Amino acid sequence: MWKLVAAHVASVLFSDFIQTLKYVNWMARFRVTAGIRDLDETKDQFSLLANTMPVFASFEGSWAGEHQHFSNKGQLLNAHRGIVQHQFPQTGTYAHIQRSQFYWEDGQEQMIEQRSIFHDDQLIWEKGPFQGCIRETSYGNVLVNITQRTAPQLCLNEFVNVESNGNARLRTRIWLKDGRLFKRTLCYEHRMDNHCSEALCPLAPDCPPSAFDRQM
Repeated sequence: MWKLVAAHVASVLFSDFIQTLKYVNWMARFRVTAGIRDLDETKDQFSLLANTMPVFASFEGSWAGEHQHFSNKGQLLNAHRGIVQHQFPQTGTYAHIQRSQFYWEDGQEQMIEQRSIFHDDQLIWEKGPFQGCIRETSYGNVLVNITQRTAPQLCLNEFVNVESNGNARLRTRIWLKDGRLFKRTLCYEHRMDNHCSEALCPLAPDCPPSAFDRQM
């Protein structure tokens, strides 16, 4: 008799213990999830990015320059002018939005928009024609490694060096196809406040209004 009572009590206590564990586990998961949600809603993405990638964060605004493309033997393949705009939203899904607009002498234009999230001390290109990441070295150089989504065999590695005054930058790119070098690109850009009034603007004197300026 007592053995049956003891077994029943033990069964009830064990059942209560299991329910308590489930409740504690559920509360722990709730607190973690709520904490992550609150952090995502309140954190300032730009401050986090600027703390880890201060040089890249300083790119905020618009830059103008000329892009020259060379073969792997050093022959000039083509050249065009461009305007690149960097935006760093403080909140929302994307920590960085980059809009690039290119102009050729024959009237051709091309507009590319890339959106990135900030994760693991780097920017991940999540939306746009390219995928990859942007990192910053301890020496203040910016490294870009991307592939084309529709042609993953095409890779681009870029090194960005900023002049000491912070108002000009040199971008050097190497293009690889199936792991082999087939093109290099040199781009010298300067910072633009109001590009149409910039005496040094490489697009002057016939600087065209950019598509993203017309849209915004």
